[in-house]
Amino acid sequence: MDYQVTLYGILNQGASEVMIKVVVPVTSLCPCSKSISKYGAHNQRSHITIKARIAKGKTLHLEDLIELAEQKASCELYAILKRDDEKVVTERAYDNPAFVEDLVRDIAVGLNPMTILITIV
Repeated sequence: MDYQVTLYGILNQGASEVMIKVVVPVTSLCPCSKSISKYGAHNQRSHITIKARIAKGKTLHLEDLIELAEQKASCELYAILKRDDEKVVTERAYDNPAFVEDLVRDIAVGLNPMTILITIV
């Protein structure tokens, strides 16, 4: 899958900071549409953008940010799927519906020990 990553180095009054921004494509499935539909639910491709300042003395791995975003989404995305895999991915999204605000909150909670959170979109 394609991820967009930007690293920032900031020097402010002699103090340095490192920031990271990652955009992770995921699938989100609407809990409301699932609850009112007998045969399916509205789902869509979403992009979770995390921009965080790395706390002094902490180590932050890019893979951890990507994994966190994918775990909190209804389902991660794959560039290529076989039919059997598509079934599993569809069912996984259906079993993990989440409102956008739930995704944001859950990601913020997961980031808290790692970083000083800046934004999640």
